[in-house]
Amino acid sequence: LKPKRRRLSGATLGCLGVGEIAADVARSARAMGMRTIGFATHERKVDGFDVVTTDLSRVLRDADVIVSVLPSTQRTRGLLDGGALRACGKDKLFVNVGRGDVVSEESLLSALANGWLRSAVLDVFTQEPLPATSALWAHPSVTVTPHIAAVTYSEDAARVFMQNLERWVDE
Repeated sequence: LKPKRRRLSGATLGCLGVGEIAADVARSARAMGMRTIGFATHERKVDGFDVVTTDLSRVLRDADVIVSVLPSTQRTRGLLDGGALRACGKDKLFVNVGRGDVVSEESLLSALANGWLRSAVLDVFTQEPLPATSALWAHPSVTVTPHIAAVTYSEDAARVFMQNLERWVDE
C-alpha cells in the first residue's frame, strides 16, 4: 500500500481523552496548524483544544487523525468495539497510546477492512505482549510499536507518584 500524504495544516486531530498527555498532543497539533477536538466525559475548556465534546461520534466523524489516550476504566473498556468505529466514515488514521482495552483487535481489523480506518499505529493492546499469532503483526495498514510511546524520566515518575499518593491519602 502506498501511504497517502496529507498536510497536517488544516487537518483535524481528534483526541479521545483530554488529560495532560492529550493536551500536550493537542498543543503540538495546533502548532502545526491543525484543528483540535477532544472527547471527554463532560464539556469544558481545555488548553490546546478548540472544542471538547461528549459526543464520541462527532469526534470520530470530524477528525482526520484520531489519537486515543484514554485510561482503562469501566466507561472506556470496549468503547470503540463493535461498530463504534463506523462513525469514522472513511480513511482515518487511528493511533492508540492510551490503553489497549479501549478497542478490540477484532474491531480494529473490521474497521480497516471496511475502510473506516486507513491505518492504525498501535502502542498498546488488550493482551500484552501482543501474541505472535495476532493478525495485527502482518496487516499492511498497521504499525505496531512496543509500548514505548514516551520516555519516562525517573524524576518525573517520582513526582507523579507522589502527587498520586497524596491524592489517594486525601480521599
